Amino acid sequence: MERQSKRHRDAVLADSRRKQLLEAAETCFIKYGFHNASMAHISKASGMSIGNIYGYFQNKEDIINALVQSKLEGLDTFLEELAAKAISLENFLCDLARLQILSRQDQAQESLMFDILAELDRNEVITASMRAHDKSFRTQLVAICRKFRPDWAENIAESRVDLIMLLLDGFPMRTALHPDMNMDDFVRETSCLLSALCKS
Repeated sequence: MERQSKRHRDAVLADSRRKQLLEAAETCFIKYGFHNASMAHISKASGMSIGNIYGYFQNKEDIINALVQSKLEGLDTFLEELAAKAISLENFLCDLARLQILSRQDQAQESLMFDILAELDRNEVITASMRAHDKSFRTQLVAICRKFRPDWAENIAESRVDLIMLLLDGFPMRTALHPDMNMDDFVRETSCLLSALCKS
């Protein structure tokens, strides 16, 4: 029993240290970018020696991959919780768009997301993770749409989900190029567009 208790404490401590390192690494990646952030930067930000860091991650790429994975898992949880309390497809999609748009006004996080997207051409592990998550997220959205609108054929639901994802995924680029965009107006018009989509 004592051995099991010790293993549990060790596992909890290791998980806490990994989270601490990922938070420090995220701060460094936002400040310096993936390629300019060094293990020395992460060591200083986390308060852990480089040697200790290698006890949790093999290298900087391993840290990047773990950070990306944690971001993707957070999105899955967000979608599940939002769908569970939705009373209609229109309600669900409008809430999804509003919350996604509001969350993406964090310039530091959007800078990190652009760095992650840039890795799609360079990092096979990140590419595989992002594509697998996109497929899972898309499948979940299609299932939610068809739950509320069983009259939608699967190909119709898939096409409309692609349109919704295109709208949300393109938002960060619009705010980067048009930083003075009126967010209240944009959220309102996006909701109108999604409401019309739900009724068609």
